[in-house]
Amino acid sequence: MKNSKKFIITIVLMAAINTMAGMGWWYAFDMARKEKSGVERLRIDVSATEKRLNNARSLNNLLKNTEKDAEKISAVFLDSKNIVKFVEGLESLSRKSGVSLVIKSATLPGEKEAEKPKLSFRTKGSFRDLFQHLVLLENIPYQIRFDKVSFTRLEKENWQIDFEITILSYAPHENT
Repeated sequence: MKNSKKFIITIVLMAAINTMAGMGWWYAFDMARKEKSGVERLRIDVSATEKRLNNARSLNNLLKNTEKDAEKISAVFLDSKNIVKFVEGLESLSRKSGVSLVIKSATLPGEKEAEKPKLSFRTKGSFRDLFQHLVLLENIPYQIRFDKVSFTRLEKENWQIDFEITILSYAPHENT
């Protein structure tokens, strides 16, 4: 009987040890599964963060690429701060074409209820030079409207053109 009690106690102890070991394995497996789930969530978060960073880099590159285009576009529009740039451009055109230029008047928005800047100027020179000046004027990077163009023959080879133009590519400067 002693042997049978020892045998039963040994079996019960072995069963208890196996049960505890099984519970330990189950606990370890459950903890590993939870850790794996946490690692998968972290991988998803890292992947999402990498995508956001790539999108931010792409947007940054796009902004850098569009800065040049924005500069080109803004160079076509004049405002009250750079209207002098337009007049200097007219003077440059007159030098290139070999004609004399006289600005007769300029009306800016806010003066006499003008919506867009209006300029009145006169050029003098040979017909050929005046025609070249007109072609150059038509090809400036600003959008203008010729309200009045009047050719007048002065003497022999000398002519004059009286211009009245409106600068359509005018964007008033806003102080916001």
